[in-house]
Formats: sequence, C-alpha cells, structure tokens
Amino acid sequence: HSALWRLRLCSSQLALPTAAPPQTAPAAWPRSPQPPAPAPPQTAAPPLPPSPPPSPSSPPSPPPLPPPPPPLPPPTDCWDGCRAAGPCPEFCGYGRSCCKTGWLALGCPETIDPACDGYHCCVDDVPFPSPPPSPPPPSPPPP
Repeated sequence: HSALWRLRLCSSQLALPTAAPPQTAPAAWPRSPQPPAPAPPQTAAPPLPPSPPPSPSSPPSPPPLPPPPPPLPPPTDCWDGCRAAGPCPEFCGYGRSCCKTGWLALGCPETIDPACDGYHCCVDDVPFPSPPPSPPPPSPPPP
C-alpha cells in the first residue's frame, strides 16, 4: 500500500509532457487564392485651359536668310593667252579685249571697272573709232 502511495506521490511530482499546441502553417505555405483587391476608380484629369493667343507685340520670326553666294574667282590674267593688249577673241571670247588699267590699247576702255591693276584682264570691247574719210583724189594736172 505504501508503494502505491509512493507511486501516486511520485507521479504527482513528475512533470508529464502536456499536449503540444497546434502548429500554424508558416507564411511560405501556399494559401487558398483570394481575389485581388478592386482597383480604385479612375478619375479623369481636369481639362487644361486653352493656351492664350500670341500677343500682338511679338511678330512671327522671319524665315532664315539663304547662305551668301560663293565669292567670285579672281580675274584671269590674259596677257599670256593673248600676248598683247587689245582685241583677243581666241582667249577672251568674241567682242572682248585683253586690257590693263592705265594702258591705252585698241578695244580697251579708258577706265576699267572693276580695275585690272597690275595685270591684264578680259573686258568687253569698246567700239573702234571710225577711220577718217579717204582724201579726195588729186586733181588732174593742168594742160
């Protein structure tokens, strides 16, 4: 009997394991699919106010200017091609003469514009003076 009592006493002092609490599933476990939350209703942005018309004090900008023409080539010295001052159709062309500022030559103007200073250049011919009229024939000798 005393052994039984001891067993009861011992069993009351023994810590018996208790039932473990139920485990909850970790967050990584799949869950049942849930519908997505509804999107908030879309509201249209208020319309922008119309842009003001251009002020009359600012005229439209002018179109860009065309590029300047290329510079003219320097005049060609015609002395080597003509070998003389004056009419030179073979180098300067028909109705043109090889002339130099300050030189007087048949077909050359008194002034050349633009000037051909220091070299001969092709210019338009000036009209040649008319030849003087022929002298009258000599009168016959008296008889």
